[in-house]
Amino acid sequence: MDFDLIAHLRQAFMDLGEKGGLLIADSVRLSFGVDYFLKKVSNLAPMKRLFVVDHVAAFPYGHNISCMNVFASSFGRHFSETIKLGPTCMPEIAGETDDIHKVLNYPYNGIIEAKYFNGFFRDKKRSIKISFLIRKVTKNFYSKWVKTFDKDLMLRQTKRNWQKVLKKYNIDSSDTLFFPSTDYYGARALLEICNELDKAERPKMHFRFIGVMENAAYGRIQGCTPILNNIKKLIEEGASITISAETPIYCSYLQKLTHLNIIYLAYPLEGQLEPLNWDIDNFKIALPGQGRRDKGYFRFYDIAKFLNRDSKARKFKMLLQGMKLSDPCFNKPYNRILAEIKSLELLPAQLGINALNDIYKKSDILLQPYCTGTYAYRGSAVYQEGIAFGRLFVCSKNTGISNLVQRYGNGLLADTDEDFAKSIIELSKLSKQEVEKKVYNARALYEADFEEGKKLILEGILNG
Repeated sequence: MDFDLIAHLRQAFMDLGEKGGLLIADSVRLSFGVDYFLKKVSNLAPMKRLFVVDHVAAFPYGHNISCMNVFASSFGRHFSETIKLGPTCMPEIAGETDDIHKVLNYPYNGIIEAKYFNGFFRDKKRSIKISFLIRKVTKNFYSKWVKTFDKDLMLRQTKRNWQKVLKKYNIDSSDTLFFPSTDYYGARALLEICNELDKAERPKMHFRFIGVMENAAYGRIQGCTPILNNIKKLIEEGASITISAETPIYCSYLQKLTHLNIIYLAYPLEGQLEPLNWDIDNFKIALPGQGRRDKGYFRFYDIAKFLNRDSKARKFKMLLQGMKLSDPCFNKPYNRILAEIKSLELLPAQLGINALNDIYKKSDILLQPYCTGTYAYRGSAVYQEGIAFGRLFVCSKNTGISNLVQRYGNGLLADTDEDFAKSIIELSKLSKQEVEKKVYNARALYEADFEEGKKLILEGILNG
């Protein structure tokens, strides 16, 4: 994608919006945006079967299952049939997993054990200990196998599973396998099988990299390099493979590694913007998502302390999701300190989709004091949901998310905990009308980017 061209066009639309009194979003939709892309994509001829694949959709929380569903809905309309493939251990969630075929193996019990979260054990305290044991034993077994025999047993098991799936569905070169969240074993196993197939038998493939499970392997192998090497080899042999990443900065990183075309593919948004609260007497700050060290959980107390010190007359209420008891970083004393903050509501670590949506609806500003090491290239489901609901952000500098905040203009960047507090106060001084304009424009630009990425991927599949 020509990011420079899009940047120039975006600036032109901003200038037009400012001079002509139009919202930026109106200019984008009229000149270059969502409506244009939808029209272009709808003109593509229908293709055969689309298989939406996720080996990690094994939990009743998180975003893998919903991610499968929204990508299947958005891309599936351009195919004659859409089939969603998930792991055999996927939980049953009414309305979300009913039409997902549970045929894939789950390769990651040594990293995130699935059976505990699916209610495999009834006693909670005991199950935490047993699940930790499952994770430790599984990881040690597969890692030592790699180091001892220089062979990845989990990769071999996943290849066998893929061979069964390809045979079961009679998948051929007219079909497309789509990974909305690429994982290491699922992707690498499929690529190695395709390398053994005749060119006429290889399905079309799309891999969307999000900087998470594509790096999750047992043993000595680090990162997603083996996946990228396999992709390059197959493309050179004429295979139809398209690649995308969830942030522009991750696209640039992968392009430097591979010298391949990497498409920026945002997340398809659903629903409408939620009404903005922006009540000075009831101003709410939220840090949604399960409490984790790399998501800034242990920074929240100091941010709250500086906020209460500097906010003077204005009072802020805060919403924070807690940390799992089974998390190795869980700290009881810190939780007791958090409980001392009268303006803080500490929520359970794991929340259903409706409870999560309530957080977004109640909040005015969302915090993301994320670790720059973990999130250097990554985006965030919290950012995707926040932009869909129409909320402003304060996030850490030098992350994939900060790159998005700058791109869409819906927040501020901060470094220290004190900077976070000052940025919250600065945003809170905006008028409700100013905020509504910002979040409306941000969502429209984000949607335009998604439709552009979608168009490029569909054209790549069609012409592959």
